[in-house]
Amino acid sequence: MANEYNLDILKDLKEKEAYSERSNLYGLEPIGKGTPFVESISSYICRLAYEHNVDVTTLLFQIVIPALPEYSVLKNRHSIAKAHLFLGIGKTANNIVSALEILTKRNDLIQLTFLNWKPIVRVALINNMKKWCPECFNEMNERMEELYEPLIWQLKDINYCLKHSVPLQKGCLKCKKEIPHIRTRMKIGYCPFCNLFLGNKVDLQHRRWLRIIPRDEEKLLAGYSDLLKNNNPSVIPTFLFVRDFFVKIKEINPSLSLTHLSRILSIKKEMLNEFFIGTKRPNMRFWTEISRYLEMPLHELLKPELDNDVVRYLKELEMNNLKRNFITEDEKLKMKMCMINHLEVGDLSVNMHSLAVAHKFDQRKMRQHYPDLYNQIINRYRDFKEQEKKQYYLNLTSKIRLILDDPNQEPISLKKMMGKFGTTEPTFKKYMPDLCEEIKHTYKEFLNKKNKENKKNQVEELNEIMYKLHKQGTYPNESIIMEYHSNKSLFRSKYYRESRKRILKDFGYE
Repeated sequence: MANEYNLDILKDLKEKEAYSERSNLYGLEPIGKGTPFVESISSYICRLAYEHNVDVTTLLFQIVIPALPEYSVLKNRHSIAKAHLFLGIGKTANNIVSALEILTKRNDLIQLTFLNWKPIVRVALINNMKKWCPECFNEMNERMEELYEPLIWQLKDINYCLKHSVPLQKGCLKCKKEIPHIRTRMKIGYCPFCNLFLGNKVDLQHRRWLRIIPRDEEKLLAGYSDLLKNNNPSVIPTFLFVRDFFVKIKEINPSLSLTHLSRILSIKKEMLNEFFIGTKRPNMRFWTEISRYLEMPLHELLKPELDNDVVRYLKELEMNNLKRNFITEDEKLKMKMCMINHLEVGDLSVNMHSLAVAHKFDQRKMRQHYPDLYNQIINRYRDFKEQEKKQYYLNLTSKIRLILDDPNQEPISLKKMMGKFGTTEPTFKKYMPDLCEEIKHTYKEFLNKKNKENKKNQVEELNEIMYKLHKQGTYPNESIIMEYHSNKSLFRSKYYRESRKRILKDFGYE
């Protein structure tokens, strides 16, 4: 009984000790965990600093970095220029995550990086400067949600938002500066230089051609999204697994033709050869192509126990691909009728690729057997997109005309007008050349008028000051005038020096 009693006391003491542990920093819950939009570790650090009411660099250099196993490249506040390394797959990212997990007593912060998938992603993974989707920030703001930055935005390979299919922004619209991942007074969703909200308030509803993600990037987005959704794998792929993946392909299928495999995966034969002999690590494009053709999620493909099934299926794919070089007359007729029907009653917004995918046709065969129909569809879609652009710019012209005709609206420069409507100078000049010149001319006249008024006001103030000094019996030299004048650099301009001389003559000075 005594022993049992002592064991119970020991158990209670251990439980008490465990419950009495306190983390140095708040155990802040990461946003978007288990989704393609999981936040980045730099976003987490910024939110953590905000919760503790300190600057981001104060949190980093006084609390986080001293807790690192070693200081690595992070020696002083100037080293935050290398903050993109926090989000990568190197030693710095590993140390930062380890330190934050110790300080917050969380064990899931590795999911805010690609460290789990290090063997299959490239080292130069993260863009050096920040990228963001303005529409995502707008949605978060409108829904009163906490602002954060998904990790997928910061990938070098990714230039479009997965959710809205719009290009990611790479610079502040107001100050035109690129934004680093970490800055002393960083606030998520705002420019650290001019404090502009980074959400896009431009109406892009009619600009549908900007909402088409390029096909190659769409595949990469699918691959990266799958890895981020499953960023807590039970079995993490190793560098040995990647090497053995190619070894097993050759062992099980010694007659595999790299030419045919490169055709299947749309990857150059020379690059595939480097993957097989081990002189170059396979890139993300390789894994996404393999995943797509095998119709297998990428995280499932990377499980070592599936290796044999995968490489056998690759052999079947190659054989099927060779057989698909020939199509029957019935398939040809079906293809032809589909193309004719699309030309007669089909949706104009559907392009050739989408049509082929929807009906499971080979686009190359469509072009090979029915080049006239193929070109008609291509040209019709091109004309449709061009008309859509023109219509958009007609609507945009009306909006700009309202601004120009508004007497209460102060004229703005062409550059600011382009920023206001989210367009570029080449497109502006292409679709609205006359309006472009009018905006320039109007703004130039406005500046000239404003400059004349400014000069007049400055001279009037100068005259008033000189008159008062003259009445007081004080000679109005330049240094005395500058004590009273609102413009302390007035006499740097020859115009005002000449004006002073003229006023002196009027007062009887030689």
